[in-house]
Amino acid sequence: MPDEAKIIKSCIYEIFKKDSGLVFPNYLIEKEKPTRFIIHRELQNNELVYYTNSEVFEYKGKLYLKEINSGYSEEEAKNVIEGYWGEFSCM
Repeated sequence: MPDEAKIIKSCIYEIFKKDSGLVFPNYLIEKEKPTRFIIHRELQNNELVYYTNSEVFEYKGKLYLKEINSGYSEEEAKNVIEGYWGEFSCM
């Protein structure tokens, strides 16, 4: 993660868990500049084997995938994440 980047929100939303047992991943939204908000996804321990060190970074003791998507505003980035969660709930 670049030094000048600022994590503006650790997207910790209380998502209801359905009986399916699906785990909804957590996301970070990083404000890189006024019109660029980068989305990172938290990795579970069993996923680490699929990624190289250059694809992952640590923030507050948790590992995240580097940029998986981005938005022009924090609101747009949140909408993207909510779309991901919606896809999980349809499984």
